[in-house]
Amino acid sequence: MYMSPECLSGQSYGINNDLYSLGIVLYEMIYGQVPYNCNSAEELLALIYNKGPALESTLNFTVP
Repeated sequence: MYMSPECLSGQSYGINNDLYSLGIVLYEMIYGQVPYNCNSAEELLALIYNKGPALESTLNFTVP
C-alpha cells in the first residue's frame, strides 16, 4: 500500500519513493483511509496508473 509505483515495478529506489510513502501516510491521516483500496501489487499499480486516488471533496468535508 505504501510502496511507490517505481518500487512495486522493480525500478530503482530513492528519495522520491520515500516522499511518495510519506504522502500516502499523510493522506491516510487526513482522510481516514488509504487512497487505493486493493489486495495485490498488480491491482495497486493498475489503480495508480489508470484511476488515481478518490477526489478529496468526496472523502472528508471538514478538511479545508
